[in-house]
Amino acid sequence: MSFKQAATDLVRAALDGQIESLILRGVDEFAQEGGDIDVLLPRNQAKLALLLVAESAAKAGWKIIGVRDIGYLAQICLTKRCDDDDQYRAVKIDFFNGVSWCALGEDPLIGALFDIRDSGSEHVAVGLATLLQKLIYAGYLRERDRARIFAACDLDRIEAFVAATGLPLSRATLERGALSKITRWSLRAASGGVQLGSVPVWVAQIVWRRIRFCIIRSTFPGTVIVVECAEQDRWRAVATHFRSLLEHAGFPRPTIAPQGGANGLATARRLLDAWHMLRGETVLTGPAHESNVNPRTPRGGTSVHIRLMDCTSGGSDDLDTFLTKTSENALSTLRLMENQ
Repeated sequence: MSFKQAATDLVRAALDGQIESLILRGVDEFAQEGGDIDVLLPRNQAKLALLLVAESAAKAGWKIIGVRDIGYLAQICLTKRCDDDDQYRAVKIDFFNGVSWCALGEDPLIGALFDIRDSGSEHVAVGLATLLQKLIYAGYLRERDRARIFAACDLDRIEAFVAATGLPLSRATLERGALSKITRWSLRAASGGVQLGSVPVWVAQIVWRRIRFCIIRSTFPGTVIVVECAEQDRWRAVATHFRSLLEHAGFPRPTIAPQGGANGLATARRLLDAWHMLRGETVLTGPAHESNVNPRTPRGGTSVHIRLMDCTSGGSDDLDTFLTKTSENALSTLRLMENQ
């Protein structure tokens, strides 16, 4: 079983009987081995899905190294040692809050897609959902997108869905696989069930959401990870490996803060930490770094201290210790946010 297939099976098992879901991309014949896994959920279910998957992952020996929420999309990054080479690999799982663009307005299309899935045509539902997402967000279809979509449903089936849901897509547009700006925005509005009279409110929501998530990268609290380790080489190796895992999975990389420094530099560092915490980002730093983050204030950020000096040797022991503590903190964060 491939690494991504194992992650996909984990998601299916965690959500089965808990939340309606549709796994869109990640392990079909058109997927890339290093790519992410996309899951479509009903509106406002993504954070619960993150917690369910995180709990199941922790029980199954996976480690959670990143969680993020940007409103219409919630993400979790999981890692695990692979049996074939005994190296950690990471995968990002994206949970979409419904079909409507940026999760704004209503979501009149999600029910239609789940009805198609329930009728025994899950592959058709996946193809239609992929078509909608690619056209709504990118405005065009790449060759791989076209191959994935038309392997699941032909043009007549797509046209029937478009007619039944009242989407502003003509057959010529579907054949071309690219939208004009007007058609693209019309499709975005239709995906949220936006009527003419509610357009001003919808536009205001768009402006606010863009401003908010330009500043705040996640609704989850930011995290300062303080690594206590006397040897610079061990600290540097862990920091590099952690950032590499996140980067290869397509997850936002942490900020690596310098160790030590004069009082003025330390003050500036604390101000930068506060900014990263506000934005919901992760800061990875060493033992000489001081932080004023209050771990009991979610919006102000959380703090986790990891001791590497107790390890008997460097390398994998250090990384195991680091990832275990980071995973425990991520799971605690998800539990805290779910209870608020």
